[in-house]
Amino acid sequence: MILVTTTGVTVVVWKMIGFAFVLMPEQYRSPVAAYAKTFASQVVRTVLLPAVVSVLVPATSQEEPDQQRESNVLIKQHSAVAQQAKSPFAVDAEQRAIQWKWIADSIPDIARVDAPYIRDGKPQGSSAVCLPPEQATFNLFPDIRMTALELFATEQIYWHAAINAGPTNHLLSSQVQCVNALTPGIRDAEFVHAAYGNVLPIAEVLEVEPRRFLTFEYIGEHDYLQERVGMTRDRGSMTTSADAAIKYRSTSGTIELALIEWKYTED
Repeated sequence: MILVTTTGVTVVVWKMIGFAFVLMPEQYRSPVAAYAKTFASQVVRTVLLPAVVSVLVPATSQEEPDQQRESNVLIKQHSAVAQQAKSPFAVDAEQRAIQWKWIADSIPDIARVDAPYIRDGKPQGSSAVCLPPEQATFNLFPDIRMTALELFATEQIYWHAAINAGPTNHLLSSQVQCVNALTPGIRDAEFVHAAYGNVLPIAEVLEVEPRRFLTFEYIGEHDYLQERVGMTRDRGSMTTSADAAIKYRSTSGTIELALIEWKYTED
């Protein structure tokens, strides 16, 4: 992901275990590569392996009883393996999300039940870490909800796994948690400085968009990657989009753009 500014680009990876940032000058590329390798390994264990097993295990009504029993055993074994493959962080995040769902004053009682994850408009299973689709907007914290919904609607930004053009119902959504955490920075330059001033040489926080010190699903003013030549670019869909972005004047006087990538644990 490359967006050109006056003096260059700083890419920030904010990992939700505390504040863990990775900046992208040459000397920091090895740690980023190591992180990517670990992330790829997790994808293989938790996404690709389940997909392969689901393809290899027959589950049609035409199977003989013995074959059906063998399939059921394999499916149960796969489920156990998938559960074991979850990192301690993912398990802890799920537990915290479920606890929040049950005790948060901002969640109505009708939203505390298990619900299917709505993805591409289709329900998938039933989970305690999902809100009922009709209550999906409660995934956004009450003090930032209207500001976030207004920004996404005004700029026609796509919500990931959207429900009725609004946020997903999955409590562990990276996009939703990014929005919950950073929305105060849209209008508050001091918030941005407090969040990033210890890792970026910020002398002054500048507007990244008119009347905004922070924004989401940022794609820049031009199609630098030539992804949608001659076509409309959509923020958050079919176009490389930074999860969030800020702009600042550095302590050396240069104008810098910081792109923020946010990863949580919905998958």
